[in-house]
Amino acid sequence: MIVLFDSTCLIECLRINQTESLVKTKVKKFYDIIYNDTIEVLFSDRYIKHLEQVIPDRQIFEALIVELSDKSRLKKENTSSDVTIEQEFSSLYQKCSSPYVFPVSIGDNIVYLQSDENGFSTIKSTSTKYKIIDSLLTKGTYQTSYQDFKNDNEISNFFKDVFSLPRVINKVVIINREIDVNYMISLKGKLIHYYTLKTSGSYFFDDAKEELKKLGGKVKLHYTTNKRDIHERKIIIDGLIITTDNSFQNLTVKEPTWDINIVYNHEKADKWLSKCSKFKPVKQ
Repeated sequence: MIVLFDSTCLIECLRINQTESLVKTKVKKFYDIIYNDTIEVLFSDRYIKHLEQVIPDRQIFEALIVELSDKSRLKKENTSSDVTIEQEFSSLYQKCSSPYVFPVSIGDNIVYLQSDENGFSTIKSTSTKYKIIDSLLTKGTYQTSYQDFKNDNEISNFFKDVFSLPRVINKVVIINREIDVNYMISLKGKLIHYYTLKTSGSYFFDDAKEELKKLGGKVKLHYTTNKRDIHERKIIIDGLIITTDNSFQNLTVKEPTWDINIVYNHEKADKWLSKCSKFKPVKQ
């Protein structure tokens, strides 16, 4: 995941003398993001030069850049020379090709932004989407369970929020021993590779194809008959791993038995995806 801090956030959070209340809130959250090793921070050379001029405590900023660079967490893009320095922030956001780029500003606390037709808008701090982003950026993981939802509609909206995290979805991998598309309808039309366990029923493929039609015409079905090859239930979207310990159809408030865990980790995702070679594709 990639974070893009605006200049106001960096100026505010990189001051040497911070009040106790600031340290406990927004500055702490800022450094939680900075010290999360799964996060890269986006800059351009011109943005760095500009920030060196406007940040009062320049040495702290320079030390931050060195720290990020030494840990291979400094993400750089070059923007057009026609872009003004006032446009550099939005230009960097547009230039970066990663699906997971989160623009960050500051107000009473850290503010997460989302792109819209007018530029950027603030994600409400009380929203589920804010809580997911905040946890992933500061802790590297997000966890929830049946206890956090009042009804099934809230669960459905939760999955919509999760699937809206990437700016673009190139491919979705679903590893699930059952054929079940509950809560996945917002992925309809995306390229989806679905890996599952083939049961002994004579109509397995017909039934599976019929269910997967709900996700549109870009679903590729893969199967194994070896139960040792598949037990987990995961959705993987370019390094984002969503794991549940119960079937998707059982993720309801009436079923008090499940948890959902979300992490962003390309290395772990690649390890999970490496087993997919054991599955056979089904002819469309």
